[in-house]
Amino acid sequence: MKDEIPESAVKRGPIPESAVKRGLYRLLSEVFLVLASDVRIGILHTLLHHSGRPEATFTELMFDMRVNPSVLNRHLSKLLEYGMIEKTRDVKYRITDVGQLALSADPASIIELVEAALEKAKTKGLVV
Repeated sequence: MKDEIPESAVKRGPIPESAVKRGLYRLLSEVFLVLASDVRIGILHTLLHHSGRPEATFTELMFDMRVNPSVLNRHLSKLLEYGMIEKTRDVKYRITDVGQLALSADPASIIELVEAALEKAKTKGLVV
């Protein structure tokens, strides 16, 4: 069932709201640190709009971005680590939903969504 509370959450008891918010702010700061690079933003944008296809090879990205291979590799690794892109079986890179969300992130909207989720969690006794 969709609204079912996991047994592990029941055993732990409610989580303080302040801890949930600190976790959210920490997560948002990490996302923005990953995006604090013109190369990484460029990679996400390029993958999003690459020749009508949602994916590109390393070589295509290297030429589209006009960066050397070691720089591109370092930035691709960071984006992969944070789940903003994925590598397909045929060794192409593709932007993920997380990457698209990060590229269009509006911190205020994200915080509002979390606030609403916190209120719902309070009614279920998961957050105090």
